Amino acid sequence: MPHARTGETPAPLLSPHGPSGRLQEVAPPVAVQQLQTALAEHNPQVTILAPRDGANLPSGPVALRLQVRDWPVVDAGALGLGPHVVVQIDNQAPLRLTQSAAIAPDGLQIDLPALNPGSHRITAYAARPWGEGVKSPGAWDQIRVHRVAANPLAIPQAGSP
Repeated sequence: MPHARTGETPAPLLSPHGPSGRLQEVAPPVAVQQLQTALAEHNPQVTILAPRDGANLPSGPVALRLQVRDWPVVDAGALGLGPHVVVQIDNQAPLRLTQSAAIAPDGLQIDLPALNPGSHRITAYAARPWGEGVKSPGAWDQIRVHRVAANPLAIPQAGSP
């Protein structure tokens, strides 16, 4: 049946049956399975200690302090990242923290770049070596902060992706 506007025939619908080719799911490599098993014993808890949720921040870099419990934060050198913590500001590129981040008395501390005026969301979560976020309760924390003044149109809703 031709499409009303263009006169083209629409593409056929997908078959309700599974794939008929030789495509199949394969198991992860043994090393990944071993890491998954070892990390499954942990129940990571990530808490943003500073700045506090709803804070109005001054200009300049932002000191971010995190408390990370029951999660090994490892830089595996030439092998790449081990388990780590990811920090993301709004939709910017994620920052991956390992033991190379400054160790504060109660956790990790890094200086984030200065934020533009307005409202921002800072999210921190435990991540597996391949970057997958841990989805257990408490494995992530999120705050909303403001620079100069809150922007009601840009304040992200708590818990939104």
